[in-house]
Formats: sequence, structure tokens, C-alpha cells
Amino acid sequence: MKPVTVLVGLVVLAGICSANLLQNGDFSTWDNPNQPAGWDVEDTSEASIDRSSDPVRSAPFAVKITRLVAGTGSNSGVRQYVPVSGDQPYTLSAWYYDDDINAGGGIGISWYDADTSYISHSGTVYTDSAIHSWQQLVKADTSPANAAFGKVTLRIYGFTGSPPGGIVYVDDAEFVDGVGIEELPGPAVRPGSMLAVEPNPSPGPATISLQLARAGNVCLDVYDMTGSLRANVHKGGLDAGRHELRWTGRGIEGGVLPSGLYFAVLSDTAGNLSVCKLVVRH
Repeated sequence: MKPVTVLVGLVVLAGICSANLLQNGDFSTWDNPNQPAGWDVEDTSEASIDRSSDPVRSAPFAVKITRLVAGTGSNSGVRQYVPVSGDQPYTLSAWYYDDDINAGGGIGISWYDADTSYISHSGTVYTDSAIHSWQQLVKADTSPANAAFGKVTLRIYGFTGSPPGGIVYVDDAEFVDGVGIEELPGPAVRPGSMLAVEPNPSPGPATISLQLARAGNVCLDVYDMTGSLRANVHKGGLDAGRHELRWTGRGIEGGVLPSGLYFAVLSDTAGNLSVCKLVVRH
């Protein structure tokens, strides 16, 4: 079968092979307990920054961000300015641990010209407050033609009526040259095919139902938000009609996939695709 590019709702997935453009993206190095090396700390009257050894996604450290103001607005965290080329796709990703009903995490990219004048913002991707374990946020955007810098921000956000004191943790941030998830208009599912997951959210194992308009060879796979293949559910011929296939919740290397957002992707030899969002929540 051909390499898969996945249209899902408003996103297209593709693999990422570029090097991380961020300094100290895994937060392993700190100038002091409140200053990760290579990063600028934003307004400390709005959010405090602390080195965390528990929880972490990858040892030895993550960033603990504590919100110091109530309600919405006044969002702060850490940031880093990265040299970029104009009119090129870039993808930002970071892992958040959000187990606090009073706050959430979010990532975004701001574009600046060579004089560091602001041009535009990519929009913000937020944590899912229903996932109380490490979850990956991904945001892709194409730099404006006159962009010379991309400002990467990893922040904490408050909710309406929330008190001060909410906490999130962030680890393993990446900013790469290339597309992992790019927002595009388009249908999520092609006509003549049906794809559904039950239960969804799933604790891991799930039944994936599909409806084929005609018999043929198909692949049913699970991808993560960066477009990386994480699990193979089925590869081979199926008759026309309805089928139910069982996914164990395990990846191609045998381990249980972590909580987060995934995509069940059905593809055939003609390159037709059907996609369904799949939330894993342990």
C-alpha cells in the first residue's frame, strides 16, 4: 500500500523526521530550580516555574507551572524564540500532565520578523481536562513569508471562576521543521464507508467497527497526533459489509499505549481513507 496521509476532520497527519529546534526541550538542564536552561520565564506574578522530579515524563525533570491569578486571562509559563524560515511548515508538540480542575495547559506559536516585530499567532491547543495522565499537545502552522523567529509558548490557563493555585506539568517539548498536524478543510470520512470505536473514550482495548461498500484488501491502523504509526489492527482482505475488529490497546512494540488522542485509520489499495478519533484514557 502507499504511504498514508490521513485527512481527519480538520487535520492531516504525516510523519515527522526533523531534528528538534528547541534548546533543552526535555528540560533536563536547569540554571536554577526556577529557570530551565535555554527558556525564558514569563511573568512570575502570574505563574511560578519550578523544577519537578515527580511527575516527569522523561527523567530527570519536568516543568511545574503554578497559576497565581484567578479566572481567565493573565496566562504565563515558559517561552523560547527560535530562528525560522519564511513560508515553511513547523510543528510544535509538548507533553502535559493536567490533573487539576482549576487550570489547564496550552501551547502555541507566535511569528516575528527580523526586527522582532509581531506578525501573527498560530492559535492555541489546550489540554483535555478529562485526561488525568500525560497527554501530548500538537500544533502545526506555516510561518508567514516575512517570519524570522517563532516564539514557542508553553503556558497554564485558568477557567472562569477558578481560584489561584492551579498546577500543570510540561515535559518533552519539540519544535520541528515539517508538518505533523496541519489544519485543512475536508471531510473526515469518505462516502460508502463507516468507521466507529466502542467504547470511546477507551481504557485501552476497544472494538473498531467498519462498513465496506465493496470487498478488498484493507489496513486498519492506529496513529498518534504526530502522524506516527502506533498499532496495526488488521491487514488483509475483507468482504463487503459490516465488520467488528478487536484492538488490544497495545502498540506495534507490544506495550500498552499511553492515555491520549489517537486516530483509527482504515485505508485500501486505492488510497481511500476513513478516519475516526480514538481517545485512550487509563
